[in-house]
Amino acid sequence: MWRGEPKLDIDRALNIVETINMYLESSNAQVRLNEIHTNTGQDLSVRWQSMLDVYFAVSLHVIVPFGFSGDQQGLQHYTASIGQALAGMQNTPEIKELQELSSESWALLLKSAFGVDLDGQAISVEQVRAMAKAISQDMQGTDFLNEVESKVKNLPIEQKQPVLMSLLVPLQMKTTNANGFEGEEGYVLLQAEMMKNMADPEIQHNMAAAMTAVIRAADIPTQ
Repeated sequence: MWRGEPKLDIDRALNIVETINMYLESSNAQVRLNEIHTNTGQDLSVRWQSMLDVYFAVSLHVIVPFGFSGDQQGLQHYTASIGQALAGMQNTPEIKELQELSSESWALLLKSAFGVDLDGQAISVEQVRAMAKAISQDMQGTDFLNEVESKVKNLPIEQKQPVLMSLLVPLQMKTTNANGFEGEEGYVLLQAEMMKNMADPEIQHNMAAAMTAVIRAADIPTQ
């Protein structure tokens, strides 16, 4: 598989997200997302992780030719590179176009996998920042990290992620419920907004700090 030195400017970022959306809408990814929608008997954490697996698989397929590695580190590098490409470009036409394309990605994912329509249901960036901060604090709390360590740390590596998701979803739903975004749909909406706004420095900082603490407690390798 071809690799090079990753170079990402705003034009390449737009091309990447456009291509991701094309795959989500018209490839086998759409079939897999529809299958998630029909499996309503599964826990939300399982269905959410399955949807992310589809999104990450499509994203990796698209970003590797741009020089990013085809693994979790490649996705992280891609997200960070988008943040760098956007630096100092607030309120430009390109930024607005990228935000619209990102919104389209999550609209496709959530409509297909959960039947949730994002039209008219966006959460403001200020609300997302506040909830991300509250969730980050809960995820770094001593009680939660102890629970993660006791239930996840000693599991085989292939079992860690699903068990960790089963702990994270109810923890995060406490915050969404408390802020008026109730139930499964409220959780789904917030997650979509956080992913759409992950280049926001405040959101990125809070969630990165939280995930670093959780991954350490779960003893999940980062490389």
